[in-house]
Amino acid sequence: MKAAKTLTVIVVLGVLGYMTYGISLKYREKETAENRITVLPNFTLERLQGGFFMQDDLSPGSPLIFLYYNSSCTFCRAETRAIKKNMKELGGNQLIFVSPEDKTDIKGFAEEFGLYGMPDIVFLQDTGLEFAGIFGIKSVPTTYLYNKDRTLIRRFNGPVKIESIIEALQKSD
Repeated sequence: MKAAKTLTVIVVLGVLGYMTYGISLKYREKETAENRITVLPNFTLERLQGGFFMQDDLSPGSPLIFLYYNSSCTFCRAETRAIKKNMKELGGNQLIFVSPEDKTDIKGFAEEFGLYGMPDIVFLQDTGLEFAGIFGIKSVPTTYLYNKDRTLIRRFNGPVKIESIIEALQKSD
């Protein structure tokens, strides 16, 4: 009987230790990703028309809005609708839409919202989830705001109101 209690205590402590280690690992992973994206890291994404888009292809001197999305995500669609509706307030910022989906789905999404081919708006494919890995993305939508010096202003995990995006960009001027 005493051996069973001792074994139970050891198992419980082992499970708690394992859980604590897992939580600690996730926290360090998140912290590492946050440090890695404080200044816009190098990235390579596929253009819908073919070829690659890299950090050097960004419009110089303009703030950036990165939206990591999925075309079937209700929240992503709502955020994109709000962006489209508030293009005047977002003028002067480059918008980069990134998705791991097939290029035909990405283009269909861009066309559906009337954003395909608009100046300062780029739709890119994250093949192999490399961008998601660099930025530590765990869910969609995830929105990143960078100032003209390519320093992270704000990261929004999950749905965000357009007013919060506009306010964060205005505060960074």
